[in-house]
Amino acid sequence: MILFFWTGIITYICFMNKATFNISKNLIWDIDPKAFDPDRSVRIVVERVFSLGTIADLQELMRYYTKKQVVEAITDVSYLDKKTLNFASWYLNLPKKMFKCYKRKQSVQALWS
Repeated sequence: MILFFWTGIITYICFMNKATFNISKNLIWDIDPKAFDPDRSVRIVVERVFSLGTIADLQELMRYYTKKQVVEAITDVSYLDKKTLNFASWYLNLPKKMFKCYKRKQSVQALWS
């Protein structure tokens, strides 16, 4: 595994028949670049790309991971803001009821309305 650094982009290259993975560097600022493995960090990467990423990051995400992996990861996230939830639901063509964060938000009762 080799990591190359360019301006704002981390390129991950693995020599075990895996493709290159390029996402914005600021999305994984708290992860050690030397220890970063996109195959082990699917949920974190998917959550951050949908929440904070650009369209280019989203395209790279969909190119690298299968749609099934992305759907499993994003539907299992505990919290997404309303805009991100709406976008993910629209982009992946999934009903909001499939998202854990939507179910969780519906189960929390407001004290005063």
